[in-house]
Amino acid sequence: MKPFSYSIALFLYLFLPLTLPAQQLEDEPIIEHLYGRSGQDRLVSMVENWEGTIAAVGQTNQSNGAAKGSNIYLLLLDEKLKRTTEVYIGRNGDDAAHRIRQDLDGRYLIVGHSETPADRQRDKYFGKKDGWLLVLNESGQTETELILGSKENDVFIEVLLLPNGDKIIVGNSGEQAWVLRINAQLKVLWQKKVQYHGLPTQALGATLGGAEQVFISGYAEEESSRKMWLAAFDAKGTQSWGKIFPAAEATEGANIIRIDEKSLAVTGYVNTPDHREEGFFCRIDLNGNVQAYKTIGGREDDRLSNLCLLYNGEIALIGHSRSFARGSRRPTVWAVRVDQDGFLQEEAYYGSKLSDEGCAILQRGDGSLVALGASNQQILKGAQGWVAQIGEKLDLKPNAVSWNYKAGQLYYPNGQYLSPNERSFLAVHIDAPPGKGLTHLRAKLSYVQNDSTVTRTIKLPSLAPGQNEDLHIPLALAISSDLQGEIPLEVQLFQGKQKMGSSTRIPLRLGRLSKPQLELSANTFPTQVERGTLLRNSFTLRNKGQGTARAVSLELHGSKGLQIPKAISIGDLAPGEYRTYELPFGVPANFAEDSVWIRGRVADLMLEHTQVVDWHLPLAAASANPPAKESLQKDYLTAVWLHPNPDHFEGRGIVWGENEIYVQVKAVSNKTLDKPNFCLEINGKPCVSGTKMDEVSIKGTAYSRTYTQRVKLTEGTTTIRSKVQNEAGKMETEPIQIIYSPSKPNLHLVSIGVPAVDLKYTHRDARDFARVMLQSNGQLNQQFQSVFVDTLIQEKTTAKTEILKTLRRLQYRFADRQIGPQDLILVFISSHGINTPQGVFHIAASDYDGPFLQETSLDFEKEIINYLASISCRKLFLIDACHSGAGSEEYASSQLSGERMNQLTGGQKGLSLMMSCRANEYSYEDDQWQNGAFTQAMLHTIEQFTRRVPGIDLNQDGALDIKELYTHLEKEVPKLVQNKRPKPQTSQQPLLVSDPLSSPVVLFQLPKNK
Repeated sequence: MKPFSYSIALFLYLFLPLTLPAQQLEDEPIIEHLYGRSGQDRLVSMVENWEGTIAAVGQTNQSNGAAKGSNIYLLLLDEKLKRTTEVYIGRNGDDAAHRIRQDLDGRYLIVGHSETPADRQRDKYFGKKDGWLLVLNESGQTETELILGSKENDVFIEVLLLPNGDKIIVGNSGEQAWVLRINAQLKVLWQKKVQYHGLPTQALGATLGGAEQVFISGYAEEESSRKMWLAAFDAKGTQSWGKIFPAAEATEGANIIRIDEKSLAVTGYVNTPDHREEGFFCRIDLNGNVQAYKTIGGREDDRLSNLCLLYNGEIALIGHSRSFARGSRRPTVWAVRVDQDGFLQEEAYYGSKLSDEGCAILQRGDGSLVALGASNQQILKGAQGWVAQIGEKLDLKPNAVSWNYKAGQLYYPNGQYLSPNERSFLAVHIDAPPGKGLTHLRAKLSYVQNDSTVTRTIKLPSLAPGQNEDLHIPLALAISSDLQGEIPLEVQLFQGKQKMGSSTRIPLRLGRLSKPQLELSANTFPTQVERGTLLRNSFTLRNKGQGTARAVSLELHGSKGLQIPKAISIGDLAPGEYRTYELPFGVPANFAEDSVWIRGRVADLMLEHTQVVDWHLPLAAASANPPAKESLQKDYLTAVWLHPNPDHFEGRGIVWGENEIYVQVKAVSNKTLDKPNFCLEINGKPCVSGTKMDEVSIKGTAYSRTYTQRVKLTEGTTTIRSKVQNEAGKMETEPIQIIYSPSKPNLHLVSIGVPAVDLKYTHRDARDFARVMLQSNGQLNQQFQSVFVDTLIQEKTTAKTEILKTLRRLQYRFADRQIGPQDLILVFISSHGINTPQGVFHIAASDYDGPFLQETSLDFEKEIINYLASISCRKLFLIDACHSGAGSEEYASSQLSGERMNQLTGGQKGLSLMMSCRANEYSYEDDQWQNGAFTQAMLHTIEQFTRRVPGIDLNQDGALDIKELYTHLEKEVPKLVQNKRPKPQTSQQPLLVSDPLSSPVVLFQLPKNK
């Protein structure tokens, strides 16, 4: 396909309100209908099509024939939500729909599953339940389908549309999430099945980002506990990242949508510690980092299952709730409106005296809100599908606003022109103005046919403020089969009745698709071929037909023992286009036959157009002086670091104690290697092969060399990359960083934030503290040469065993001389503190279980302080330990006593401890700070110091030491806690104990003012 593009920027002036009114949720549905007669009917998804009507799908036990089991339930509704068409789709088994979308060309796409039937259609299936994609026209008639699966239960849960006609399907296969890409002909281009670290993993929702990224929400199951799983994949199906959330934050991610170019929204539910459910809203960036998180719910079980972006930038959510009335034992439909930070703006409940639930919510192009789900209002009819309008249409108010749009690509399924009964679409890029959402958008398409003008109006979806979207306008035109050639298609966009600039004329090519005709030919082979030689011959592939051949490939076969390329991917061949390839054929010296047979087979994508050609070549006896044999083996060259080996240092910078280092590189090739083939690039400066040969020594054979070179180091970081180049090619190693710091210490930071069901911000404490220490190093902080950081904030990484492993790695790094005596080890921990009846202080790990205290928590003295005692350097421990459950003997105190602290530090030189509170006090966190009070005060003090705010650097030496930091914390922490709402039960006073024989640990050193 070679679409033409138009870069027409139209600056338009529309009448919009100065501010966007909120989309109000009505107290009672404006329109409400129940549909279904089987007693087991349920609607789960809907879409507004180009005519402004609604298509809704779900599941029913009703059928139009003899098919047994459940079926897909399709409802086509008019603008008043009245039923125009009711369709049952299924086979002799259980079938269901999970999502419906409007394809870019205007048809409907339904994804779900179909159970393998017992009848003659069984050969289409793979086993148990299979993923099912249906393509339907606007009348609900099935045009084509795709069934894929495995021996496991498989299901499709979402279909996402790409601008070139391809589609991304997301689903589940057994205990794996499943992502696949198909083209417009429903052929699978790639597919991936993934699990989060081998755990049972299920996808529940998906959305597209920029550059065809795919973002998935769902859950992973660990020890019978579900935790929300989020993942991202690129356009080729490679997973970019994947993560799970603590069980206390999210149990399932039911659905995910894109908010803008930088953020996504997720909703679902979480099982709370008191064994009830709450809905949640979460905003994340494109790397999965949390930007906002709020739980939403009340006294009883509440669950959110779907969400949509509103025209004013807010988010609408839908689910079911038992909190609408105290003590309610039945769920009712629950609609919620929040801002992009998750703060509740409005909520409403809809339902009956029996059970009701909301499964999907949609804002139509006119701004009205529609919801659907299931209801038991009519007792005698059982469960029915429920559809209702719960928000009014929006009015347009006059106010001039400037914005623009571009008419872009026109899609042709065959890449050339639009044939009768084919579908197409036009891409229009609209930039919604910042702060202004757009509703009531439509496109008017018109062309001239038989001296009269044919017109079609296409309704477009609403846009949120600042949203940059490609809207795809279906060319739903009844074009006469008599029209041929190129006709002007006029496109005019409107908002309400207001024209958006002038109309655009786009040439629409019409015709009848001619078939491609593939022809394969070979240049003349020699009359005889000698054994033991390599023969090269060119092949030409030509398309002599009038249609484009799609995804053409060339397959080659030949006599047994013949060395021959197996297959070559050609790509698309337009009419009259040809490609020529020179291919090698190796004839072994011991080839027994008298002739060589070669067969070429060329075929397009669907194997509709093929050609097979055979060649027979006689063989001659080998000559007395045969030419040098040419190998079919490709040239190769590889080079790896021997010393220092970066793998040994976990990819970190390598600390070196001397001002020079000998580096060694191993190179292997099928071409000869020598000194001039090797060089080092130091600090990005280009190197010239063959220079400084006196500094390079080599060992080994001509095809396997070890290069050794001495490199002088200057203070700081030296970056080294080796380059090897010979006749086989060029090879570069990954760069290594050598850190030589004779005058400055290095900082080794372990920042731990242990998730807990009753602590919301421990992970933020650890993350924020690590970020400050890492980002402040350099221009703002000249205290450390380099900062090495281990950040542990997930449930898996903060289990007791994982924390001990991280501390053990510090010992290994010390043994490898990566930690020197002048360095500082800083351990920051935010978690629960537990004081046992015996007076032993423990830090709770993420797998903490009270009856198994020793196995699931860390003895602070034995397993943290003494664990690192063998490392000869300065050490600082910052502990923000907080807890809940006042009155429990187990949590009687959250900190060690000052006396015991002094005992600890007295035994180790250079050891300092700063704790967030005193014995029998609590450590507090708050939504206002989104950190613990201790961490919040510390971050604020460091930020003020780096800005040179007077009064922080008490001795005005340009350094912030631990005593100066503590002086401010013992004032700031009680202030924060005193202002907390509700009022805390106890005070909170930090505690500092340090080695009296050592100078205070310096954390920051500012550069001198010029």
